[in-house]
Amino acid sequence: MAIGLYTGGTPNLAAIKTALNIDSSTYILFHTYDTVISFLYIMFFISGAQAIFNRFLLPYQRTLQKNIGVLKPDSEEVEDIDAYKKIFKKDVLLPNGSAILLSIAIVGVSVLLGGLVPKHFSAAVTILVITSFGILFSFIPKIRNIKNTFQTGMYIIYIFCIVVASMTDIDQITHINWQIMGFVAISIVGSLIVHAILCKLFRVDTDTFLITSTSAICSPPFVPVVAAALKNKTIILSGLTTGIIGYAIGNYLGITLAYLFKLIP
Repeated sequence: MAIGLYTGGTPNLAAIKTALNIDSSTYILFHTYDTVISFLYIMFFISGAQAIFNRFLLPYQRTLQKNIGVLKPDSEEVEDIDAYKKIFKKDVLLPNGSAILLSIAIVGVSVLLGGLVPKHFSAAVTILVITSFGILFSFIPKIRNIKNTFQTGMYIIYIFCIVVASMTDIDQITHINWQIMGFVAISIVGSLIVHAILCKLFRVDTDTFLITSTSAICSPPFVPVVAAALKNKTIILSGLTTGIIGYAIGNYLGITLAYLFKLIP
């Protein structure tokens, strides 16, 4: 679950929980601790992280962005509150409705295909087939170019996140399971340190490091928040792109590693 979550986001966490038939209490416990530590992580990123990492990483060079693609302030992909107003307009609602129907059809077909394999693997196969179909259909220009599907998808994810947040067990914060809490803390802090070392080796600048780390650990919805705190909207594209790739591959990585672990005596 950690691999799916810290590669993609909460939807991957839930998908892997379903695929591997993980106990709900473990899932809620893990999500509760992740919520608390991720909050501290974001607070660090929007406060003093830039100044600290600028001491040993390259500072962001805005001149490098002149000749490459950068999100404009009015871009459809900017996760600004105004961008979400468009999804309820008539000319956007119908195409987005068709995209949602396609998603429902993908789920239906995936469930049928998952039912063809042994029951022990059924949930995992269903989740991976859904992921695979989603990626394959994204290569069809007519589907990929439907306007505001990004905002529609994120809107659904926000609803999902609210539902998951309502399952948070506050009692677990006062009666801490130190094994799981420690694992979550080490996963987040450890990945941050490894990421920073790699960015140092490959000469990646501080702002790009911070925004891609945000998209991996906390998922794309937090990218605009951190970009605004860093006062650098040109890095939003890097964060959203890596975050969306994380959504796509998170299920594969998490489920595959889980089954590899099961092979260990």
